[in-house]
Amino acid sequence: NREYDQGINIWIALDPCDAEKGGGLAVAPDTHKEEYNDVRDTIQEFVDGKPQTCNLANLNPEQNARVEAKKIIPSLKPGDAILHKRFVFHRSVPFTEGQGSVAR
Repeated sequence: NREYDQGINIWIALDPCDAEKGGGLAVAPDTHKEEYNDVRDTIQEFVDGKPQTCNLANLNPEQNARVEAKKIIPSLKPGDAILHKRFVFHRSVPFTEGQGSVAR
């Protein structure tokens, strides 16, 4: 059991998010489980006094590939919400070329 293991994240779409066009949220189901503690340990290492939560691809490409393999990107309508445990790996999805880049 990890310290500070309580909590959830809520992500609410303000605009349509088409999984094919980007701009939404990617989540990796089940990555809050113990078998991913090694990945959490990697990103919690500090470099220049900062945690490396967004740098997994550079720190450990194999771990990053493991998380990316679990990833889903849902299409959402305004008002749709995603709720997940705080330790579920998640990230934004870049807009595909030619798409607007407005994020609210």
